[in-house]
Amino acid sequence: MFLIINICLSLGLLVNDIIPFLPANIAVWASGSTLLFIYLLIINVGFIFFWLMLSPKYAIFPFICLLLSYKQIYVLFAFHPSSTFIKTKKISTSVRVMTWNIQSFKGNYNYNDPKTITHKFLNVIDQFQPDILCLQEFRNLESNKEYNRLQVLKKKYPYCFFKPDYFAKNKAELGCAIFSKYPITEVSSYKLPNLESMLSITTTLEDKPIKIYNTHLQSYKFKPDDIETIKNVSSNQDFEWIHVFSVIKKIYQANKKRYLQADFIKKSVLKNALPVILCGDFNDIPNSYTYSNILKAGLNDVFLKTNFGFGSTYDALFQLLRIDYILFSNQFSPLQSTIIENNISDHKFIVADFLLNDF
Repeated sequence: MFLIINICLSLGLLVNDIIPFLPANIAVWASGSTLLFIYLLIINVGFIFFWLMLSPKYAIFPFICLLLSYKQIYVLFAFHPSSTFIKTKKISTSVRVMTWNIQSFKGNYNYNDPKTITHKFLNVIDQFQPDILCLQEFRNLESNKEYNRLQVLKKKYPYCFFKPDYFAKNKAELGCAIFSKYPITEVSSYKLPNLESMLSITTTLEDKPIKIYNTHLQSYKFKPDDIETIKNVSSNQDFEWIHVFSVIKKIYQANKKRYLQADFIKKSVLKNALPVILCGDFNDIPNSYTYSNILKAGLNDVFLKTNFGFGSTYDALFQLLRIDYILFSNQFSPLQSTIIENNISDHKFIVADFLLNDF
């Protein structure tokens, strides 16, 4: 029985290995299973030790599956155990970038007072002092002093670009925003397929122009009932199949939209000749078609280059989900990065330092 279970789970691991390399119209049908890849990986490692103690000859099957999964393991797990993040920049000429889905300043863990959330947020900015700040789900209400965060941030960042995607009934604006300590020479707004957007600015570092992108991709739009259903299924508790099918449908629809958005981003970045830093909430994990397709624009993942472990930027659905990223082109050298948990948003924020190479 254990052998049959092991074979099934190992085959599931192998199926996930090929999803990022399939055409989008095929990958979308199986893409929901990529959310389980990290757990299939951990279970297969457990089976290796289980069989080594019980019947070593059977350990060869999960071991081979792990070897065949090396590419997907590489994008999930960073191998830099000696990395430590220093709040003060190591090199004064480097650029510090922060990306953060701020969840409309609604707060997390019961910190729901707007004044408290804004105050805590500004404290974080003061602690890490990013030169470039990229925010997703940035919410601003110009007519209300407590909610006019744009005006507050302009005191710290004289240059900014904010173009809202959505407008609330109270005229609050919601979208991506880029704040910079360096002068902005050019701005662009890209309308992604299916309502999401991407912003870019051109600024200068060491008298050389660089391009900064900030984006937010399609989410699953899970409601509390959906999250409860997922947790009930994963913990083998009672659930209704109609709710399970609803979750599957949302996963399929969101992945289909994200794939189109990822294609658009890849093509947009490839058209650009400047050094690139791309920040964003992709709402997808590293072994997904979305992530692998965006990397094809010649980008690297700063977490994989400077950190150690699986990393996690969003824990509301599953543990160990890394869906927020800072990517960069080869004209930059990454110096350090970190992912910081907080009680301000349901997303953790990422901070990274880069040095611009001679080109």
